[in-house]
Amino acid sequence: MARNKLEDLRDHLFAQMERLNDESLTPEQIAQEGSRAKSIAMISSSIVDTAKIEVRYLELNKETEIESRSQLFKEVNPETPAEKLKRLDYVG
Repeated sequence: MARNKLEDLRDHLFAQMERLNDESLTPEQIAQEGSRAKSIAMISSSIVDTAKIEVRYLELNKETEIESRSQLFKEVNPETPAEKLKRLDYVG
């Protein structure tokens, strides 16, 4: 089961921004944090791209009225993204 969620991504990104803004860092530490920030940004971009694909799947699923409980979402969360959007009254 997935340990991190998309909400956690924001926390990680803001924590990295705080580390980059730490005025007590030496130039070497700033360089190290900069390198780490680039890696985090690349990984974050992949996570966001994956989420976009999942949203697109839901859009297509809605249009074609295919069963929404696909294997893609069963492994991640018992409540499918479609169910969550419906519960939150999301109108797409």
